[in-house]
Amino acid sequence: MPAFMLMKVDIPGAVLKLSETIRDAGGRALLVGGCVRDELMGKQPKDWDVEVYGIEPARLREVLDQFGSVNVVGEAFTVYKLGSDLDVSLPRRERKTGRGHRAFFIEGDPSMTIEEGARRRDFTINAILQDPLTGEIIDPFNGRDDLENKTLRAVSRETFAEDSLRVLRAAQFAARFEFEIEAQTVELCRKIDLSDLPSERIWGEMEKLLLKAQHPSIGLKCLLELGVVDRLFPEIKALIDVPQDREWHPEGDVFVHTSLVIDRARELIEDLPYPRQVTVMLAALCHDFGKPSTTEFVDGSFALARTRGSRHRADAEFSRQAQRSHAGWLRCARAGRGAGARSFETRRILQEARRSRRRRISSSRAEMRTRFVVSRGEGGFAGSQR
Repeated sequence: MPAFMLMKVDIPGAVLKLSETIRDAGGRALLVGGCVRDELMGKQPKDWDVEVYGIEPARLREVLDQFGSVNVVGEAFTVYKLGSDLDVSLPRRERKTGRGHRAFFIEGDPSMTIEEGARRRDFTINAILQDPLTGEIIDPFNGRDDLENKTLRAVSRETFAEDSLRVLRAAQFAARFEFEIEAQTVELCRKIDLSDLPSERIWGEMEKLLLKAQHPSIGLKCLLELGVVDRLFPEIKALIDVPQDREWHPEGDVFVHTSLVIDRARELIEDLPYPRQVTVMLAALCHDFGKPSTTEFVDGSFALARTRGSRHRADAEFSRQAQRSHAGWLRCARAGRGAGARSFETRRILQEARRSRRRRISSSRAEMRTRFVVSRGEGGFAGSQR
């Protein structure tokens, strides 16, 4: 097992005091999940999860009440919130009882062993625990090895499949940390039914993938590899293998192009407020959803076909007429909207194309109201452009 040098992090005083009080009451408080993972990755944790062993629920509640207001997320879940960044829970047993993310029987059990408590977690990198009082790292499933090898691995094949959201979590973790998903975990994800996922849970993972990853394209490719695109996002699937004119898009098909666009968009949103970050990233992801149904081979190159949508008709007309003129001019026209025209005939063709485009758009405003749907049915996220 690799030797890890823990980053010197500032554990909140409330966490240390709580841990001492629980120790004095005969229990043991352990940090678990993302806060330990982040510390091992050299990052300062923002949120803290404490799992308490050896104390019954009623006694734990008495201890927590000494620390001020306690927000009970669900007594059945034995999860308590102290402030905005500290969650306290007992180790718990979970059993799937039906379809949907709420169909679980959950039972807190302070007598569970640490390995039993960690087994229910999703990935080995999230199943590492730390004693905040001694600094001891407890790693029953070798999550530190996977951190060092940049590998995302399911803790348990038996329990992993009980929560279908973990398939999307695999993609967003792989994107955020730029990890590889272990082969058996990939196969496991492909077999999990995703039809029970509500849209808000899907969006929660897509939001992290788009906004927290430096290269969201990694997550997009993982969604494809894990079979999520086929099952939840038909509009994204339709982009695959849609050809583009190689003169203007040497990178490849529309899916490859979209992957590059979302990475570039992600570079530009750091200083934007959250609503605008979401707007930019969704616009980048969805900007070419019209191409699969409007692309055709025209005069030796790929262009947008004539369709019922006024904007696509106008853009297709502009593209076809421009391509008939001069490739060099078209490059200048796209960059400078007219600078460097080489002939009167070229200018005339492009001016007519622009006038035609404006007429088509003006005459069909109602057709310009487009709804972009990234997943249908219960799953997915959607936005409308008006």
